[in-house]
Amino acid sequence: MSPEIMAILKIAAIATSALIGFVDFFGILFMLLERYGGAKGRIYYLISYFFPKAIFGPVGKSLRLLRDWHDAGKREMLIQAYGRTKERDLMDRHPFSQWMVAEMVRNYENNVQGIAYLGAAALIFIIGLRGIEVLTRQDAAFIVPALLLEFTLIGVLGLMMFYKPDDEKHGAVDLTLITELERVKRDLAEKDTILRTLRADVDTVIQRLQGDVESLRQAGAGGKAKGGA
Repeated sequence: MSPEIMAILKIAAIATSALIGFVDFFGILFMLLERYGGAKGRIYYLISYFFPKAIFGPVGKSLRLLRDWHDAGKREMLIQAYGRTKERDLMDRHPFSQWMVAEMVRNYENNVQGIAYLGAAALIFIIGLRGIEVLTRQDAAFIVPALLLEFTLIGVLGLMMFYKPDDEKHGAVDLTLITELERVKRDLAEKDTILRTLRADVDTVIQRLQGDVESLRQAGAGGKAKGGA
């Protein structure tokens, strides 16, 4: 590759690094202002208009919803829409945390996880190029944006996991417990069937014994009657 093209690519890589760093800095700042600074959804409401639906889908709408979570009347409706059986996930939480649980984690966790894997793939590819010396030590500018991108994506995924309800975090454990309970339930049902069968057999034996006792009693009574005659 010609030095001129490499120089242009390096400038693009440096610009990309600066852009990702810019987004990270203001992303963290805005999140802190929303959670601890009393912004009450205003910042995200304004930012949402930079996410056109044609490209980012419903992300803009989700960002605008944060303002509704700070409205007591609308928040009650949003909690009900989240699901009565899961309301405990939202109880005693800050509106920002409720919004993260009900809107962002619920709708975008899988997307963020998938993008994080793609970022990891890009990072592995860039480092691989460095390993086979397609990129030299002087080409570190190409590795920095990949590192920053993966740092950003893993950070967002970690944020999703932080706000994810505990029951969903331990879903695998819950599934194992449910499976074990189902097995115990089946064993109890089988034992109940066996006990019912044994009970029926015992009742049959008791009835037979009662019949034999009654026959012996009648025979004894008949013998006494003949002896008296």
